Amino acid sequence: MPNNAWFTPYKFPTWTCLSSGPSQGIVYQLSKKTVVKVPFQYPVNRALPTDKANEQIYMSLRSFAIFKKESAFYNLLAKKPHLNLAQRLQCKQLLEWLENLGYTHRDLKVDNMGINENNQLRLFNFGSIRHRDKEGFYKQVLEDHFTLATCIHFLASGVNPVAKASSLAEVQRTFNILKEG
Repeated sequence: MPNNAWFTPYKFPTWTCLSSGPSQGIVYQLSKKTVVKVPFQYPVNRALPTDKANEQIYMSLRSFAIFKKESAFYNLLAKKPHLNLAQRLQCKQLLEWLENLGYTHRDLKVDNMGINENNQLRLFNFGSIRHRDKEGFYKQVLEDHFTLATCIHFLASGVNPVAKASSLAEVQRTFNILKEG
């Protein structure tokens, strides 16, 4: 869990912190199915110069405003979920299921997914699967998460980022560019 004592007198709760970088708040896991996002608060004291105090007040207010906007959007999503949302969650659940069994897929792509007669997402082509006892397993878990994000992007947008690639080298270059942000 990150320690914020160096810049604020506030202490983080003892829940599991899921945040991995700067954001407008910190996300904590309350249970296996529940998370909470806590907006940042910036301490303002009289010892600070006025411009620094104003900046911290502005950052706190901005953090709460974004938190309020984000909460309203989540409420909207709960009332009107996207039709593909269930399939995207199924993608994540399939990957999590494999990892819990101790495996990585190693060949996640839209071509290796299908929908059955009950509209349930199915994953196939397990020829490249790797067990956790094999070298490189944990690196491959991260790779599977990246390729899952690429699959979800395709499901959401219909755009395949490597559709125009004419070689494996071009696919790898494209993925490296995407990984770098």
